[in-house]
Amino acid sequence: MQEKLADFIQDYIKKSGWQGLNNIQNMACKTIFDDNTNMLISAPTASGKTEAAFLPVITELYNSSSAGLSCVYIAPLKALINDQFTRVREVLEYANIPITKWHSDVEINEKKRILKNPRGILEITPESLESLLLWHENDISRLFGGIKFIIIDEMHNFIQSVRGLQILSILQRIQNITNTMPRRIGLSATLGDIDFAKMWLNMGSTLACTAHVENISYNQSDIKLSYFYTKVEGQSELYEYILSILNDKKSIIFHNNRKSAENTTEILKSLNIDCPKHSFFVHHGKIDATNRNYIENFIKNTEKPWTVSATSTLELGVDVGGLSQVLQMNCPPNISSMAQRMGRANRKYGKPNIHCIFNEPSPTRLEYFYKDIYWQFIRCIAQIELYKSGWIEPEERPKLVYDILFYHIMAYILVKNNTSLDNLVKKLLSISIFSDIPMKDFQILIDHMLKTNIIEYDKNKELVLANKGKELTYKPNFSTMFDIDVGSSKDIARWNINTKILKKMREIITGNNQFDYLSPAASHRLLKIRKIIHFTNIFENNNKIDIFALDSQKLAIMPWLGTKAKLGLEYYLKTKGLNILSVDFKCQDVITALDINNKDILKQYLSDISQNFKIENINLPHIPKMSKYSKFLPQELAKKQYLANYVELNQLI
Repeated sequence: MQEKLADFIQDYIKKSGWQGLNNIQNMACKTIFDDNTNMLISAPTASGKTEAAFLPVITELYNSSSAGLSCVYIAPLKALINDQFTRVREVLEYANIPITKWHSDVEINEKKRILKNPRGILEITPESLESLLLWHENDISRLFGGIKFIIIDEMHNFIQSVRGLQILSILQRIQNITNTMPRRIGLSATLGDIDFAKMWLNMGSTLACTAHVENISYNQSDIKLSYFYTKVEGQSELYEYILSILNDKKSIIFHNNRKSAENTTEILKSLNIDCPKHSFFVHHGKIDATNRNYIENFIKNTEKPWTVSATSTLELGVDVGGLSQVLQMNCPPNISSMAQRMGRANRKYGKPNIHCIFNEPSPTRLEYFYKDIYWQFIRCIAQIELYKSGWIEPEERPKLVYDILFYHIMAYILVKNNTSLDNLVKKLLSISIFSDIPMKDFQILIDHMLKTNIIEYDKNKELVLANKGKELTYKPNFSTMFDIDVGSSKDIARWNINTKILKKMREIITGNNQFDYLSPAASHRLLKIRKIIHFTNIFENNNKIDIFALDSQKLAIMPWLGTKAKLGLEYYLKTKGLNILSVDFKCQDVITALDINNKDILKQYLSDISQNFKIENINLPHIPKMSKYSKFLPQELAKKQYLANYVELNQLI
């Protein structure tokens, strides 16, 4: 297929020292050149996915001409757009195809230029693309009428979030305005369910989808897990160990929160006396653009050793140069995230690697046995074992999205100034992400927005924005679907632990398998946990749910269910008159404590769970905040959305 690429691209391949196209790139070229389908590429980091998409697409753009933009590239992070902009611009040097990046850090003159003379390729975040549709609606046909391809990078990052639903809505609205059907290309390194990913990519598109999959060699992964226990005031042993393995290497230390990343950087800087040429940085979503760009350019181009303590902001496919190793403080959020982080060092060594490091205050015998178990440590082993077996969490998108519909109602009225209810229904309920919303619920939402002064009818019986609606639309981040850090624990993908991980955790603590990637201290800690479990005598081999007494008045259960299913079980037990008692947050993913002391009655409740229990029976006096706009929903729809997206009953039956 290489011979079908444009001559200047073939010259680029030779100058870059490639031996030719690899398998995934050849398959992608065949699909782009010979078929008229959407395309999904799932392949490990550093497998050439970007080139697999862009080289044939650029060839197609070079061989044809059209007014306006020809290709839109959508990525979750500004850093990724900056990185890909540089890479793709190098290929386009001789093609006379302009490329423009658009996000909040890009100068306004660059944006004005593309609005005045739209051509070539646009690289953009979902939020910036939404803003374009919102504030430049009259230019959409001129801007996007010639679009042939839409590339969605790091697709796994979008599938389970409101940002992904925002993308699907944007694509369909562009199609409706321009009366076109651009081909979609999805790129991802970690997907747990290829069929679901194909379905997601195709939502709102009439084209079929071709998938090209190259699996990770899981057994070739280089994994280590080290364990330390120290008093809080004396952690020097831990950080001296970290410093020793950083040595003269280029390393990323991933953290699950900003505070941990910042603290680690400060401590390592203070201890690093012998190697002044080693640079230490912190990288997360709250650092300013100037520092972020400096750090990213430095680590990409320098030959000196460096260490970056980062949150999920460096988890995605930003090129960080010759990265030597990846460290992870404590347990990664999920297997997909772990695989993504492992792959960051793949560019140098040709195989994923990660070194997980745990630090626990000196374990002492506590009141309850389950507090003596380091659950995050066990969860990490479970995730590693499942990863090595080739399993990654299957993706799932939010089922009901009344909050996003709320935003779309305001946005549509803002753009049109006024609209009839019939027209609003026709325009919005035709968008695929709203296809599961019945007209009855749409009317409930409209009535609530009228009642709460978000919208109102004008004298011509047209819907317009009311005072509160105007206040919301005037806010700078009105078109942003989230009001939390991207990739934070509030995203469903990171918040929800899969049931398969919990069941693997039980298997690990009750079993006797040894794991060669554990350090001696980690192996010793696992042995102590298994001894604790053995002496409890509560873990019978065939139990689905383990029950034990907390004291003479309270029982606790270990249901070994994922987060959503465990919530479903707890809501069911509340309908039986039981109160759910608080437990240490370190145990809350595993333990449910109850104000009941009769084990036989509790067992009966658990065995009766499949009989006549429906999700609508759940009483929710307080509905947790789900998203930026969920607080504006009527109670009835907020409850319905929360239960549909965050609570699972099927696994209980």
